[in-house]
Amino acid sequence: TEQTVVTTCTLLACSSADELEKWMASLNEAIAMGNAAAAGKGDGLFAKVPIDEGTFLFAYEGEELDEEAFFRRYPKADGRYIACLTDDLYIDGADAAKSNVARWMNHASAAKANVAWRKQTIGPRKAMRFYATRAISPGEELCFDYDASGSYWEALGETPLD
Repeated sequence: TEQTVVTTCTLLACSSADELEKWMASLNEAIAMGNAAAAGKGDGLFAKVPIDEGTFLFAYEGEELDEEAFFRRYPKADGRYIACLTDDLYIDGADAAKSNVARWMNHASAAKANVAWRKQTIGPRKAMRFYATRAISPGEELCFDYDASGSYWEALGETPLD
């Protein structure tokens, strides 16, 4: 049987917005949203095929908000699907119609996470992009450390599961 392996676009190899967009179009072949409970975390995102270490997975997508719009929407800074890119640029992935699969990734401690994010600028666009930190097997949940400083969890008034 033929098996697809995601390998061609890594942090070092993706150098243009066009290349990233082309690569992102192939993501449905690499990952799928899992609808089953993920260890008490709710829905999660799971690999369908092997993913090599360093592979670019996707950018976090959603509605762009400046700081004023962010605090109007979330006065307690408690948005569950928020990515903070700069002091005045937030991406809100709460609306599934405006977001992408990145919103389904669950938290894992840095020691257990298999995905890491990088805030990057390619051309005029700032983005939060995700990369595999190690080889990921089919069926494995994709997880990243939401916030090592703890401010995300503090705003939600919660403690992470791990």
